[in-house]
Amino acid sequence: MTRPPLLSALLLTTLGLSACGSVSVPVPALVTKAELRLSARLMMPLLSASTVQLAAREFGQPLLPVTPDAQSLAAQALNSQALSCGAPNLGAAVADADQDRIPALASAQLECAYTDDDGDSTSAVALSGNMTVTDKDDQNPDAGLTSTAQLSGTAQTKYKGFSGSLDTTTRASTFLDPTPGTDGYSGGLTFITESTGAGNAFKVASKVTLRRALDAQLTLKPDADNLGGDLGIIGTLSNRNDLSKRSTDLNLAGTLHAKRGDCKAADSGSVTFSKGEVSLVATVTGCGVYKYE
Repeated sequence: MTRPPLLSALLLTTLGLSACGSVSVPVPALVTKAELRLSARLMMPLLSASTVQLAAREFGQPLLPVTPDAQSLAAQALNSQALSCGAPNLGAAVADADQDRIPALASAQLECAYTDDDGDSTSAVALSGNMTVTDKDDQNPDAGLTSTAQLSGTAQTKYKGFSGSLDTTTRASTFLDPTPGTDGYSGGLTFITESTGAGNAFKVASKVTLRRALDAQLTLKPDADNLGGDLGIIGTLSNRNDLSKRSTDLNLAGTLHAKRGDCKAADSGSVTFSKGEVSLVATVTGCGVYKYE
């Protein structure tokens, strides 16, 4: 049996399970390995994008959970559920007085899309928005940076007896500041996505509001050649589902590495997702390729 794509899995989990009745029963705040895997699959592209921007100082991709380059990554062959935003044009003549590869102020419009049709299921996503990158002081190459991105749009899926759609708004923000007395930086990353969906599972209609929020502290240790670095990540991912009344808070901790070059994603490292005694490790096994165990 063909596995439903990631979008279908999200909607099936939230809307489809309500087909057995219209009364929602609060679900205990326990977490399964499968739930950790789903959260990791959603978050790793975002954490990878953060690492590329902050460690490699490359801003050709937005600070969002999307694929770096749907055409060049080997990960695309392994992950047909990838959402691609192409290569945003930040402008060729962006000011950079201190030549630290961080633009004084640059912005770009985003048009992101994903389609999948494997016979058993069809899914389509269309999102639009913008991204902005700002140097905190364009006269000081060690001043740090701020990066933001936001998207909104609609996702639709059909899988056997289930159909559904989500209206989604997503926004992310990250910053870095130099850490006095060290060669590194400290900063933070926030990510919030809110979705309102409606679906029909086996002729039973349902509605749902979903919210995911990531709040993470960051530390950056540049490589000796200053072409990349290690990004340390410690944070909490909150998941809320008003239909199932389910609420979970997961812990994240790990380190990812990126450097300038052909790979526009994290090239090594791992992040552990956990709650209580249940944990899952997402390990980078190649450019933008992750193993979950």
